[in-house]
Amino acid sequence: MAVIIATIATVLLAFYGVLYSLLAYNMRFHDWIAEYMTDKANVRNMKEERELQGRRFYVPRKNKRDVRVNLYEYEQEKPVPMLFVAHDSSFTDGDADDIDELCAALRDELHVTVISINYSKLAVHVSTYPQDEIQDTVLYFVLHAGEFHLDPDRYVLAGAGAGGYLTMIAGVAMTQKSLFPNGFILINPYLDYVALSFAQVEIHPGPLALVFTGEPDAKQEEYEYDLDHTDLVINIRRYRNAPRDFLRIPDCDERRHFIHWIRDELDYFYSRERTGK
Repeated sequence: MAVIIATIATVLLAFYGVLYSLLAYNMRFHDWIAEYMTDKANVRNMKEERELQGRRFYVPRKNKRDVRVNLYEYEQEKPVPMLFVAHDSSFTDGDADDIDELCAALRDELHVTVISINYSKLAVHVSTYPQDEIQDTVLYFVLHAGEFHLDPDRYVLAGAGAGGYLTMIAGVAMTQKSLFPNGFILINPYLDYVALSFAQVEIHPGPLALVFTGEPDAKQEEYEYDLDHTDLVINIRRYRNAPRDFLRIPDCDERRHFIHWIRDELDYFYSRERTGK
């Protein structure tokens, strides 16, 4: 009996070993797994489209997965400025639909078309895939501005949490594609040695406005200090008593003040000569 059990176990181990070897080195299988996981991740926190205050749009990309964005179009006779938004997350969660109400409020208050980017999370696509999605989305709407009645010379990038970090890194890489936004607005951006080193060597593609909640920590203080020694014009707004997710609270005083502050920042960004032009 023991010999039979040992034989069966050996055969099963050999079978699973061969199967694992075939799959582990099969790129098509890896691609299929990545696509399957991405499909699940993309719909995990999605609203029904009829519930959105914006409209769903998929940015086409050659040989890459389309990027899901929410469009909040402001209509007027002249071409409209663009505000690209990367939602807050911890790199592995969150969805553009989570800030649907906020983006509608930004459109109505700031008189801009808001483009909310649902970038891929790191559990599905590791860096630099999310940054590439942000870059490709900006490039698409700049090149197709006429189709959406947008002004290709007036656009600002904003991001919160991990979205702020990814926006900052994408902004640096955008210079390779001759993309120079009028400015950047980062809300409680994730800060690590990459972000700090960029500030230390004065690498950033445009003027920057920072928003923080609570008291500053060591990384924030170092980041602000390094940025203060660049030639960028940096405006910093700190809401010490605001909850970290204040942007999602419609009746929050800090959020109302923040939206008014952004209006002034956008006016200032648009009045400056753009970097690289």
